[in-house]
Formats: sequence, C-alpha cells, structure tokens
Amino acid sequence: MSKCFSFRCIESGELYVEHVVAALTVWEELKPYYRRGVERVLGVECDSMCFDPIAVAIALHDVGKLTKAYYEQVKGFRHELFSAYATYSVLESALRSTEAKDRVKSDVAYLLATAVMLHHEPIIMRTYVGAYGERYLTISNLKRVVEKYDLSPAPCDVKKSLDYISRLPVKKEHAGECLTKAFEEFYVEWSNIDTQNGKDKVFDVLKRIIAWASVMGDPDELLVRRARVASILHLIVVADSVAAHVLRTERCGSSELRDEANYIVERVSRGAEPLDMNQIRQSIMNAIMKATKSNTVCLKQAGEGREGCYEKGSDSHASS
Repeated sequence: MSKCFSFRCIESGELYVEHVVAALTVWEELKPYYRRGVERVLGVECDSMCFDPIAVAIALHDVGKLTKAYYEQVKGFRHELFSAYATYSVLESALRSTEAKDRVKSDVAYLLATAVMLHHEPIIMRTYVGAYGERYLTISNLKRVVEKYDLSPAPCDVKKSLDYISRLPVKKEHAGECLTKAFEEFYVEWSNIDTQNGKDKVFDVLKRIIAWASVMGDPDELLVRRARVASILHLIVVADSVAAHVLRTERCGSSELRDEANYIVERVSRGAEPLDMNQIRQSIMNAIMKATKSNTVCLKQAGEGREGCYEKGSDSHASS
C-alpha cells in the first residue's frame, strides 16, 4: 500500500508522517519558552501525564488529510473538522488514565480539539460558513458536511502512519500504553465510520466541541475559554507553518508555497518567535532522517529522476 501524503506537488510531496515529525520538532524548540504558560492554559502539569497533550494535537492536526474525501480531492472538503474529531476522541480516551480531575480532562480534550478545528480558521469559515450565507457554523450545515463526505480511511498506509505517530508524544519509557491504546481504539472506530452510527458519532463529537467553545457557560467564562484556545492555536499554527515551509521547499521548491504559511514564516524569520530558521531547518531534516532510517531510505537523486522515500530493498516509489 502506498505512503500517505499530507501535501502533493508535481514531482514529489510531503509525507504525512514527515510533516508530523517536522511539526513536533518545531514544538520541541518552542516548548522551553511556552511550557509554563501552556500548563496554566491547560490547568494541568504536563509532567503528571505520560504523554505531551500539545504534541498529540500537533500529531493529529492534519489527520483529516488521510480520509478518502481529501485523498480524492472532493470539492469543498476541509480536513480540519475530522482532525478535530480525531483529536478529541484520542485525548478523551487517553486522559481517562491520568490523575487530573474529570473536568480538567474534559477541558483539555475540548480545548485542543477546538484549536485543531481552527488551525486554518479563515479557510474553514469561508468554506463552511460564508459559502452557505451564514455568519457562523450552524448545526444543520455541520450535519450536512458530516453526511456529505466519505470520511473513511484513504487507500494509503493509514494504520502504519497512526501506529508510528502514536509513539511520538510519549514522554516516559514504557508509559505510553494509554496513548497507543487510544490511537488503536480510534482507528477501529475510523474503519467503521462510513456507517450511520459512525457518522452520528462524528456529528455528536463535533457538535459538543462547538458548543463547548461557543455557548456552554456564562459570557465571562466563554471569553476566557476562547483566549485559552487562541493560546494553543498559536503554537499549532506556528509549528504547522514552519514545518510545511521547510518540507515543501525541500520537496517541491518555493514555487509551491503560496498560502498563509509564508506570512507566518516571514514573521518567525524576523524574530517573532524564539526560532532560528536555518537551525530549525537542519533540526527538522535530521529528525526526519532519524525517524525514517530504520524502515525507509530517503533519496534525492535529481540526476536519476528519483526523489522521495523508498522501502528498503524495494525499487517502488512511496507515492505509487
């Protein structure tokens, strides 16, 4: 089965797993500066968990790109809603085994899922709100979106990709069982998602995420909640944008970079974040080489017209 891509260009592309590794590398560089603030926003000390909750959100922020609807480039489909559903489902399951209070666990899952849902907020608002002549995402439009598109796994190596990324946010050796089990449970649900029960569950989760972010609470509480979401959203967008910029420049060339990531990376380059772009580029490429060394060989042989990742002992291109 072919490799799963998060971005394709004419000659090559950005593998989904590569993008996750790259985005998590950016987060690791940012973490020392933001960690205490993140703990205040989440309401829990990260050391009390066997996994990094921000890393889980980053690992899943683009998983909607592994749906058939995205793979087949169905017009009008956006990956963020399914990614938010996946983030909530995995975190809600994994957090059950932590020592945090139940309300804190629920808040963390909702908060991170909302941030993932909004990581391309202008585009998703234009696609699912403005296009329907609305000022906000209505329940009826949400239902229409969930029912309309095929959300089942794409015909690429989705299971292998999820198995791999489920290990990345684990912080303590032999302590990540709760997270890997949550990913496994999610994949089973996902495999059966193109049924009425599966669609109903996606709709219910997304409806609860939106309600938590917009109407569940008094006005002051909602304002604080939205500020907390914005804090996490900032980190996801920076990690996503820098990772995409580095990998797509490497794999596809700068001509493929025409989205909002350019502006964000430009600001980072000017010192808006504690990142050195040359250093982070090297860190990302080193992390990807380390991550792929055991299973694949990444080649860039322009003279032979071969570029990308190949299975060891195989001449078949990963994107086939």
